Order: sequence, then structure tokens, then C-alpha cells
Amino acid sequence: MPNWLRPNAPRFHFVLQRREGRRIFMMTRETWASFRLTAGEPVLLTTEDLAETPLAIPRTFLFAKAERRDERVELSIFRADLGDKPDVINVDTYDVWEGLPGRIDVRNIVNAATTSTGANLDWYLKGHVFLAQERPGPLHHQPTLPDEVIALLKRL
Repeated sequence: MPNWLRPNAPRFHFVLQRREGRRIFMMTRETWASFRLTAGEPVLLTTEDLAETPLAIPRTFLFAKAERRDERVELSIFRADLGDKPDVINVDTYDVWEGLPGRIDVRNIVNAATTSTGANLDWYLKGHVFLAQERPGPLHHQPTLPDEVIALLKRL
């Protein structure tokens, strides 16, 4: 993984992922805010929008959709995978944490990671949003793009 994709609190990040049982990616809060998400209005994202994450690196990446809902913020990554015919569209979903969920005990993770609090950890926590990958669900494989995504593409 290139250095620019690595967390700046690697031990904390490792323990966080292990405790959550899933991969967690990061994006600067500034970049995330530039998408200007409003409730109920999905935003189409390109490779350039996600350049600071590894999510848009695979050649199969088509685009992403970010959406703020009442109960959560979600990022969906759409990829083309011809090996999955007839359902060639793969959708990977991420729960976007604009702040760590209350169930996460930061102090406990700091201790488990044998690291310390300070300016670096503060920047890691306050300067980023976290993209927590979800397990593939029933809509992971799709034969075509969802109508909502096609409508967003037509606006371009």
C-alpha cells in the first residue's frame, strides 16, 4: 500500500479493524465535505473524487454513489466484473463514519494498540471520515446498474 494511503495512526487503525471485523478505509474530512451531501440527494463520485482511498484503484471500478440518509451515511462502489455473468455489476457498500460510533472505546483501543493519545491521534480521529466495509449482501451482484444510478449519470 502506498504511503499516502496508510493511516497515520497505524496501530490504532489495525486494532480498530480487528475489533470491528472488517476493513476500514479513511478519507480526509475536507475531501468528504467537498461532496456536499444533503439528506436524500445521492452524489455520484468518480475515480478522482476517491483518489485518496484505494477504493477506486481497481481497473474494474466504474464509479461510486454517496448518500446521506436519516439513519446513516452510505458509500456504494460500483465495479464491473465480467466473471460474474450474468450479474456483472458488483456493488460494495461502506458505512461512512463521520465520527467514530459511540460503541467504539477509543481509550481501550489506544491501550490495546500500545500507542498513545496526542496530536497525531487527534488528527487521525478528527481529520478523517472512516469507510467501514460491509459484508456483501443480496444486492452485491446485479445484472445492470440501479435506476437511481442511471438517473445520476444522465445528469452529467
